[in-house]
Amino acid sequence: MKQETEIDLRKLTRELAAMETIRTRYMPVWQEISEYILPGRGIFDKSEPNQGDRRDKKIIDPTAPQALHVLSAGLQGGLTSPSRPWFRLTVSDSELADYAPVRLWLDDVERRIFHVMSQTNIYNSLHTLYQEVGAFGTGCMLIEEDIRHILLAQTFTVGEYFLSYGVDGRPNRFARSFWLTAQQMIEQFDEDNLSDAVKEAYQAGRGDQYFRVCHMIYPDEDARTEIGEMRFLSVYWEDGRVGENKTLKTGRYVEMPVIAPRWEVTGGDFYGRAPGWDTLGEAKTLQLLRKNYLQAAEISIAPPLVGHNSLRRSHAHDNVFRPNSITYVDGTDPNMGFRPLYQVQPDANGQVAAIMDSREIIKKAFFADLFLAILRNPDKNMTATQVNAINQEQMMMIGPVFERLDYELLDPMIVRVFGIMDRLGLIAPPPEELSGQELKIEYISMLAQAQQMVGLEGIDRLTSFVGTVAQIQAGAGVQPDVLDKIDVHESVDQYARMLGVQAAVIRSDEAVAEMQALRQAEQQQAQQMAAMQQMAQAANQGAGAAKQAADAGLLDTSGEQPEDTAGLDGISQMLGVPD
Repeated sequence: MKQETEIDLRKLTRELAAMETIRTRYMPVWQEISEYILPGRGIFDKSEPNQGDRRDKKIIDPTAPQALHVLSAGLQGGLTSPSRPWFRLTVSDSELADYAPVRLWLDDVERRIFHVMSQTNIYNSLHTLYQEVGAFGTGCMLIEEDIRHILLAQTFTVGEYFLSYGVDGRPNRFARSFWLTAQQMIEQFDEDNLSDAVKEAYQAGRGDQYFRVCHMIYPDEDARTEIGEMRFLSVYWEDGRVGENKTLKTGRYVEMPVIAPRWEVTGGDFYGRAPGWDTLGEAKTLQLLRKNYLQAAEISIAPPLVGHNSLRRSHAHDNVFRPNSITYVDGTDPNMGFRPLYQVQPDANGQVAAIMDSREIIKKAFFADLFLAILRNPDKNMTATQVNAINQEQMMMIGPVFERLDYELLDPMIVRVFGIMDRLGLIAPPPEELSGQELKIEYISMLAQAQQMVGLEGIDRLTSFVGTVAQIQAGAGVQPDVLDKIDVHESVDQYARMLGVQAAVIRSDEAVAEMQALRQAEQQQAQQMAAMQQMAQAANQGAGAAKQAADAGLLDTSGEQPEDTAGLDGISQMLGVPD
């Protein structure tokens, strides 16, 4: 039995502090993104828990938040739609992948995974994750095994977690520092592991009092690398009790349970950048433009006034240059009453044009045109060709992001869900042919297929060109041998694979070979029958001619029939042809 790994909370606390130092330089930008693009998200004050205070006070024009919502909804529907298949399982060996028992097992596993994901909170968590990735550049989601729900997903927000990545570009260490009430700690952890302060607060009726908890998931350096080994450790501890080396809870994972995708990465940075970074300056500019426009409109409607001191009333007025303010001065005609302090003639058209330009810049940065076209399309079965035709330029620009999300989000998520289901006995045993084979994941979502349209267009153009050349050859009386250049069966397999067609719809090469052999045998038999019928008809015609000649006295009928004539008569009898 493997010896338990010793846990040193002092060491873990030092590592957490080092991870926090790396994250510090990102915090100011994240906070501004939260204030101008994604209000309500992010934790930036670790001295006290987030009490739900309002953080959208700097937003006058909601274009940036709305564009981000379109982006996250578009990624949800285009990459991981709950209503349509978006990935398929296969193996590297194409012949093995088309083998009927293997293909049926792979299809069954796909159906089971889709069903489990649709019955859990993973799609809701993905939507929140896409918002975090699109705004802050990095998202973080923890997928836990759960006996009742099979799996539970939890998406964190920036400021409450720390990450470090391995050489493979995936997180190898995760930590967070967060607040829990005394009530929550009593429910989540063993009471014997809690501090006296927590237990006293709970017993005194202060169950809503907050305490800070730390959590870290990291590789177990003592774990072996065999399949099934728990290779990651999970440790919870109460902040302030490091010297006691008292953990609240420990656990182990086979796979890394934390999925942390990034929009794009600069150099060796741990945290990514996203449209939220690119549009932060424009979002701030838009708020200023909108504020100036509203102020100009207000001053135009209710300008500040100036009047003689004799018009001053008993109550005080603010002598400031703002709408509806009044400034009293001497040296003016008291009979003139009030008049505008200065004439305001704002360039309303210019201001509106500047606001519209700013909005368009933000929408384009969030790929709003691309995703709105998908979301607004009344045809829920919109094809990948139609998606690709919407805006090929934006599809090309966002293509690398999709590839990164495949690698950093979707691949590890499917592996994690598959591992949990397999350990819970929800995956049927694989066929023997898959022993030692590594499963591969192919993505067939709407956006994934749109990226593959280049390959499909190539097949379409090639087959169209070859067909044209074949017609020209046939018209010239030449055998259309150009058709021999195309492997028709392989082109169908490739086309179906790019379209994401279920493997059960396409016959395997073995089944096609059997059908072709049977068809060829039937054709040969039909040809033989036709030839025999022709021979029988010829024999009957010859026999009739001989009979007519005999009746006319032209033949000697006293002797035996020639040998070949007897043979023809036998054939006629076999085919049932009357004499």
